[in-house]
Amino acid sequence: MRVPQSFYNFTRQIYQGVLDDLVPPDSFVSIYESFLGQYGMASVLELDSYFEALLRTKDTDLGELWWQESKADYIFDHNAVRMLATDYRKWVAALDD
Repeated sequence: MRVPQSFYNFTRQIYQGVLDDLVPPDSFVSIYESFLGQYGMASVLELDSYFEALLRTKDTDLGELWWQESKADYIFDHNAVRMLATDYRKWVAALDD
């Protein structure tokens, strides 16, 4: 599966948010909102589709994928990436409400 540009942009946004202490300890919502503002709804939805596909594949090591493909120097393990992707997808779903 090809990694979309939105994933690279998002990982860069995550890294910048962590460096700038923009991320509250229990939420990445401020980064999601910043990603939406900077890259637009098309990128948000593209990343949502990509995360959906990744979460369907139980055998994929998401931590390894993050390490190999991310534009961020911040490392997440498999469970943290799965949690982040799940949280992001919930945020996107709430945008429709």
